Amino acid sequence: MANLSFLTSLAPDNCELFGEFPVRVFKLPNLRHLNVEYNQGLTGYMPELNRSSLLMSLRLGYTRIFVNLRSITKLDLLQELDAPACNFSEGLVPASLCNLRQVTYLDISANKFGGPIPDSLANLTQLTHLLLQKNQFTGPIPPWLGNLTRLTHLNLDRNKLNSSIPKSLSNVMNLQRLHLYENRLSGTVEFHMFLKLHNLKELLLGYNNLYLLIELRTMNVTIPQFRSLGLGSCNLRGFPDFLRYQENLQWLGLHGNKICGQVPKWIWNASTETLKYIDMSSNMQFGELPIPSPNVEYYQISNNLLTGQVSPLICSLRQLQLLDLSNNRLSGTLPQCLGNFSNGLQVLNLGNNSFHGILPQTYTTASRSNLRMIDVSHNQLQGQLPRSLANCVMLEFMVLSRNKFNDVFPLWLGTLPRLKFLAMDHNEFYDVIGKPQKNHHFLELHFLDLSYNNFTGEFPLEYIFSGNGMRISLNQPTYMKAVIFVYIYYGSITSIIDPYSSTITHKGVERYFPKI
Repeated sequence: MANLSFLTSLAPDNCELFGEFPVRVFKLPNLRHLNVEYNQGLTGYMPELNRSSLLMSLRLGYTRIFVNLRSITKLDLLQELDAPACNFSEGLVPASLCNLRQVTYLDISANKFGGPIPDSLANLTQLTHLLLQKNQFTGPIPPWLGNLTRLTHLNLDRNKLNSSIPKSLSNVMNLQRLHLYENRLSGTVEFHMFLKLHNLKELLLGYNNLYLLIELRTMNVTIPQFRSLGLGSCNLRGFPDFLRYQENLQWLGLHGNKICGQVPKWIWNASTETLKYIDMSSNMQFGELPIPSPNVEYYQISNNLLTGQVSPLICSLRQLQLLDLSNNRLSGTLPQCLGNFSNGLQVLNLGNNSFHGILPQTYTTASRSNLRMIDVSHNQLQGQLPRSLANCVMLEFMVLSRNKFNDVFPLWLGTLPRLKFLAMDHNEFYDVIGKPQKNHHFLELHFLDLSYNNFTGEFPLEYIFSGNGMRISLNQPTYMKAVIFVYIYYGSITSIIDPYSSTITHKGVERYFPKI
């Protein structure tokens, strides 16, 4: 490729390429557009470039190509620099970046840049996209951002920015996306400041310590039609009334506020055709479990004060991928349809309620199952484990702790090729654990807790853990009457809830682990 001297555009992005990228490609005399992003096995380095380069668009994100940012700032014609997760050599963003006067798209997210957002960026007046998320920037959000009037996308998520939100941002009339999620912002913010931004579609303010004031009822104002709205941890005490007039919402985050009372019925009349994700966890909502509109895919309402039974209407949510009702006061039996959801459902968390009866008995066929996590711990469930759980071939994480399950050890779970975490403690499981069949060897299992049950006999350690590469075991005898077994794998489990969390008993002490 380095010999293709007339080449103007090269874009093998997201092609699973690996190995060293030919360094001479960067110096092709006519190259204007280079895009190799999302090839995580691609290595190499970017050489020193001179001002004769014709590069206008450079996309190197999510590769392992080492980039010298000071070299890039010599490219007079560069308009797009897309370089997230590129392991830049500098700890601070160099002031020379202001030389890119023609750049309209700048993405240096997911690197390790620190210090204040440099004032030199104020000279990049042509910017439409400024993406600085997932770095370590500190200090306040600079007010001069309000002078970048061409901006349509501003993302400062997941940094360490403090102070409040400057009012000057309301001057950026073209802004469509404003992401300030997960920083250290504080102070009082009037929601009215965002109403000038008529094009605003995404506003994410969650996981800060802001006091958001929303007083719109008596005001004759036009409210933007949001697509994504994240108002988590904004010290709200009630549901924002303007939500009833939203028609295009897809993503709504209200978690971690102080919202008290019952969920108003009108909230399900807003954006009924578009709403896919709703998170109302960690509030003070009481009453019966509200059932959202049928198109919802992610429904989180954990850590509230909900009571009563789960309505059979939940069976109408055929698009569900995540359902988290944990840490409430719900009771009654579980709707049997929760098992049939597993063709699309990936995460089912019902822990720490007062459910009784048996688990749903029918789980979908192995060719369609996507269920990866099920947590029904700290309830009053009983009976045998449904054998159809063996159809959930994607299952990684199963927590059955502190119930009244009465069954022999489920050796048949050993057929699940991805099962990593199995907690069965504090139940009524019984009998001798036999040697598993040849194809029942728990090949990926790294955590097993069988404590506080009625098992007897010798534990077949060498059979159940025969295929595992990494485990930590307590140095104890392997007789079931005498030992608590704990196997812990320190790593990451990729899923739509990442990481999984659990409460683990170690030496008689319970401890909550937010990450396994």
